[in-house]
Amino acid sequence: MKSIVALTALSIALVACAPAQGVPPTRYVGQSGEILAMISQYGTELRPSDQFNNFTVEAITNNGVTFVTQNTPGFQLFVGRQTVRMTFTALQAGNNVSVAGSISNGQRELIDAVFRHLDKSFQRIPNP
Repeated sequence: MKSIVALTALSIALVACAPAQGVPPTRYVGQSGEILAMISQYGTELRPSDQFNNFTVEAITNNGVTFVTQNTPGFQLFVGRQTVRMTFTALQAGNNVSVAGSISNGQRELIDAVFRHLDKSFQRIPNP
């Protein structure tokens, strides 16, 4: 039984160490400041799973925002502390903004959720 618990913990730890999975930039019509503001607000409503807290804003710059979360204390008892970071950058070029996102645990569906949220307020520019 101990070996199963140890193997599970090791598997989770290895996944946490995997390189961040990036998402190709998505372009929108708009201003980078408005887009980053919307990402900053919406990102705090997300969490990787029920075993994690909601993301909080870790850092904001003129071109990006980084969120961070850790697993809940109860889950930490079983697998130790785990941290997930999600980062978005928004680069202005005229009236267009290129937005890219990455997440440290490779959970692309969270990045896609942010883009779907942006689609509600900003016009997406098709990739050539």
